[in-house]
Amino acid sequence: LDIDVQGAKQIRGKYSEAVFCFVAPSSIEELERRLTLRGSEGSKVIQKRLSVAKKEMEETEHYDYIIYNDDLNEAVSALKEIIESKRR
Repeated sequence: LDIDVQGAKQIRGKYSEAVFCFVAPSSIEELERRLTLRGSEGSKVIQKRLSVAKKEMEETEHYDYIIYNDDLNEAVSALKEIIESKRR
């Protein structure tokens, strides 16, 4: 599931056996750079998204794994490894 921090808290309360992965940017600066380069949102929307991202990143202690999305292929590989290890 692709859910926000609040949704993850609700699911954790109902399914204690669930495994939670937080996909994080390498830094807030990198996230801002990526959002700006997309050119699909104005500066106010970007600033709002960055504010939300900062708050969500403060919640990573509640996750089982943190995957830093520096490189998409590496992030996908890390997620696959987690899934495969939990299936074993």
